[in-house]
Amino acid sequence: MTSQPTEAPPEFEETRDRQGAFPRLGDDIVAALEEYGARRATNLGDVLFADGDPTYDFFVVLSGKVAIVQNAGCEDERTIGVHGERRFLGELNLFSGEAVYLTARVIEAGEVLQVPRRRLMEFADRESRAPIRARTGWPARRTSTTRASC
Repeated sequence: MTSQPTEAPPEFEETRDRQGAFPRLGDDIVAALEEYGARRATNLGDVLFADGDPTYDFFVVLSGKVAIVQNAGCEDERTIGVHGERRFLGELNLFSGEAVYLTARVIEAGEVLQVPRRRLMEFADRESRAPIRARTGWPARRTSTTRASC
C-alpha cells in the first residue's frame, strides 16, 4: 500500500515578507478569529479557493503550506506565493465582492482556520483586536495579475 505524500517538494519555499504583504498573525488574533470560524485539516492537493469562484472564505494557515497559483490548470500556470504557519490567505476582493482570480492549493498537508466571509466581516466590524497588520497586508498583495482563461 502506497501512502500519499504530505509535504511539498523543497522548491516550494515560503514566500518572504518583503513589504508587509504576508504578515504572520499573532496568537491573540488567531484565537479571536477562532471564535468566528473553524479548524479544518488539509491534504496535499486540496483547493481552498479557485479562480472564478464568486466568493470565498478567509483562511489562516495553522500548519502545512499553501501555494497561491495564477492561471491554475493552464499551460502558463505559475506559483506566485507560498504561505505557511500563521499567514492568512485572502485578497481585497474578500471585501469588495469581486470574483476570485487566483487559486489556493495545499502543497503540504496540515491545518487551516477557515472563517466564512460573512463572519470575517463581523470580526472586522466588532473586534477591537482586528489585525491592522492583516488589513495593511492586503493592499501590498495586489499584483498586476488578471484573470486568465485557458
